[in-house]
Amino acid sequence: MKGAKHVFTQEVCFSPFVIVARALREIRYYQSEAMDGRSLLSKLAFSRVVKEIAAKGVFGVEYRWENDALVALQMATEHIMVMMFELTCDTLPFKSR
Repeated sequence: MKGAKHVFTQEVCFSPFVIVARALREIRYYQSEAMDGRSLLSKLAFSRVVKEIAAKGVFGVEYRWENDALVALQMATEHIMVMMFELTCDTLPFKSR
């Protein structure tokens, strides 16, 4: 087989230290100034979901949403999501009980 390349596949096994280090690096990034003014969720996707939920919930009536209202709702939603993730991480040590 002339010119054939051998591809060796090897399972990648990460140690717990590597996983924790990567998670801490991501946490530092998301808490840094690089994320100031940015949101975790896409604004367009979030506004679509909000408008869809509002249309389904109120007899199919289409409402107009102000940009400031969507931003405030998105910030509150992201804050609640982060709180839920923190509570989940706080309860992990108790999972074996």
